[in-house]
Amino acid sequence: MKAVRADYDWNLVQILTDDRTTNVIEITDRDLGNMSVTNDVENVLIEISDDPLFDNNPLSESAVIYCDSEGLWDEIVLDNAGNFKTFAALPRGRCRTELQAEAVVRLVARKLGGGS
Repeated sequence: MKAVRADYDWNLVQILTDDRTTNVIEITDRDLGNMSVTNDVENVLIEISDDPLFDNNPLSESAVIYCDSEGLWDEIVLDNAGNFKTFAALPRGRCRTELQAEAVVRLVARKLGGGS
């Protein structure tokens, strides 16, 4: 029996910051009645990381934001290997570009500080 998996769309946005490009992966739950991205996040990340776009650029080097079925954006925090670690709230009521920028700032801080 095949498990019912999450229905989602994703997009890769590249943001130039401090003379470097940071990938921001935007995942949107399509809310079609199957499992939510929240509950299937590990499989969703595996599927995205299998895309040829990430052959030379590991998922762990990207900031990941996620729009849930209620339309709220959160960050998906990854460990250094690119595996799901936790969800982190992003400021509510901000536009997507501000959320992207916030995710990039957090990613860079984690990389520089070695923590979450």
